Amino acid sequence: GSNETINIEAKSNIFVGGAISVSSLDQHDVKSNTANVDNVKFKSGKYVSIWGGLAQCGSAANNEAIVKNIVIDEGNIAQFMGGITTYTSGTANDNTLTLNNVTVLNENSELAGGYATGSGKADGNTVDIEGNSKIAGKVYGGYSDKGTASNNTINIKDTADVSEADLYGDKDGKGTGNTLNVVKGWQGAIGSVQNFDVINIEKDAAVTLNTELDCSD
Repeated sequence: GSNETINIEAKSNIFVGGAISVSSLDQHDVKSNTANVDNVKFKSGKYVSIWGGLAQCGSAANNEAIVKNIVIDEGNIAQFMGGITTYTSGTANDNTLTLNNVTVLNENSELAGGYATGSGKADGNTVDIEGNSKIAGKVYGGYSDKGTASNNTINIKDTADVSEADLYGDKDGKGTGNTLNVVKGWQGAIGSVQNFDVINIEKDAAVTLNTELDCSD
């Protein structure tokens, strides 16, 4: 991986800050990359994918996707991840996804700080939803398909609209220490809240849940 920030004005619907893809049996990690996507218009298609770091033969760590001032209409499914690994045992730890003035309308969208498609952990990741963002779909602090995701955080702030979003600390509640922070002054509805160990609602913030909060273990 690299440390450079990539400002993208391409016509492609797949943007990656840093990636390593090799056909050998060696493991390669992808670390400390940034994808900076600001004010880009997307062509019609099925998916728009923005990944701070993509690891296909290793782990993804300390990557960041910063997405600003874009609209993903209902015709496109958004797949935004701070860091993602598609390696069987790869981990996705300490990655960050920032959404600022971003509109995502397709309810099949998946957004995550860190995303592991195999058995690796997805720990210590962060999602920031800020500005005038309007988000639909599933938002995961950390996602591991067959492993655990712990100590992940989602922060909601400013005038972000998450009334159509389903917020998850992790995929299935097997992780620990996952936190939702509703920052001071934010007011609004949340589509649903699932698999968080801690929910912090700061002073002068007001939250309405569109579905009942699941308090079961």
